[in-house]
Amino acid sequence: MATQFTEPEQDVTARLREHGQDHVLRWVNELSDEDRAALMAQLADVNLGEVRGFTRMINTPPTDFTFADIRPARVERLPLREPHMQAAGQFKGFTGPDMFAKAVNALKSMCDASDIQYG
Repeated sequence: MATQFTEPEQDVTARLREHGQDHVLRWVNELSDEDRAALMAQLADVNLGEVRGFTRMINTPPTDFTFADIRPARVERLPLREPHMQAAGQFKGFTGPDMFAKAVNALKSMCDASDIQYG
């Protein structure tokens, strides 16, 4: 049975077809009226030109890429300081509530020293 679309749905359908995305509606007849309306509303908000650009980007291998372009990710070691620990062992420790502020301040200073943003 052919799908009957309302006028607003026809606009969405035409846009999908124009951008090669009409396969999205393959099972639209199996949706409830509420789900169908929700899907159509979502599809109306999709920037299909942008989707087409992403699809083209994914399906087009880079032509100017060489393995020499690959660089390792930057690794920054943070200092291992735990001035707030009241009791510590090799694999465990304990911080009391009164030392929590000291732990937070130590972490903030490490972040500041490494230009790590926090809020």
